[in-house]
Amino acid sequence: MYRRAVAYKYWMIILILSKGEFVFASPIDKDSAAFYYQKAMILQKENKANDAMSALEQAIFFDSSNLELRLSYVDVLLQQKRYNSARNELQKILEISNNHLAALEKITTINFLFNRWTEVIHYGVKVLEQKEESNIQYMLGKAYYETEDYGNAKLMLEKAVRKEPNKKDRVVLLGKVYIELSEYYNALNAYKLAIDIEPDKDILYEFGLINYTVNNERDAVKYYELAAEKGYKKDLDYLENLGMAYLSFDMSKGLGILNKVLEKKPKNREIMTEIAHAYFKKKSFDVAAETFYQLYLNDNRNNEALYMSGLALIKGGDKLKGNEICEKALHTDPSLSHLKRLSFLN
Repeated sequence: MYRRAVAYKYWMIILILSKGEFVFASPIDKDSAAFYYQKAMILQKENKANDAMSALEQAIFFDSSNLELRLSYVDVLLQQKRYNSARNELQKILEISNNHLAALEKITTINFLFNRWTEVIHYGVKVLEQKEESNIQYMLGKAYYETEDYGNAKLMLEKAVRKEPNKKDRVVLLGKVYIELSEYYNALNAYKLAIDIEPDKDILYEFGLINYTVNNERDAVKYYELAAEKGYKKDLDYLENLGMAYLSFDMSKGLGILNKVLEKKPKNREIMTEIAHAYFKKKSFDVAAETFYQLYLNDNRNNEALYMSGLALIKGGDKLKGNEICEKALHTDPSLSHLKRLSFLN
């Protein structure tokens, strides 16, 4: 009862400021603070989170500079998923002690949860000034990646992966950073490690894409199809990538897939161009000529397609018409003269 009376007495203290305003004072009463803190711990064990939070608020009132009390309050707020309130309380702690390590770690994590990338960087860097911590390095790596600072993202994520190479999320993210930096063979190694950890359909498919980028078309097909076996959706993008990869070593299969895609994406320039070149390479010159000419009809600025149409006719034996078309294309775009060398290829 004595402590409660003392507490009530302090609550009623007021100060008169120099400009005549009245405010309630925040007394320093460590005994009362300790009383309410102990009460909060008991309530917390009894799973009475709201009551525990109220008791901690009372404790903080009597000893507002006690950072451990404030951190305990933050923990209760986090248990209740009151992240904004926890973040505000952590900022108050950092106003008192701007390098408080535990507060910096917690506020970095909260900002990470809500994709506040600039603040993750601001606080995370301060954590690493005091402590090498792989989870903070990962969060910083993600924040740098999202803000397109790929150099610093690489630096942070490489450190995080070296310390914990079995964490798939950071390994995959490092792979994505390597892709942004055009370090494709490093990306392959990162994705291989991720596949060893857990070969899910998305990782397998992305690994296929990287293999295609470095001209490993057979491996690209292998991992596209493994991804599909694990449930990756065989949409038009998937089929287009699969067909493009097949073209380099199984032209018939590649053409079959791409022609099916073209039925649903008629006049798609990229697909039609790949198909036309594949037919040209396969020496199906009549089909190549027609496909290249359709590309030109779809876009009469595509003089390269017009020239290739003429060249395919020449290769197929219709030299008169083919030369006429090639000359027309060269007249419009003289820079196409470099394609003449194809005339001498078998």
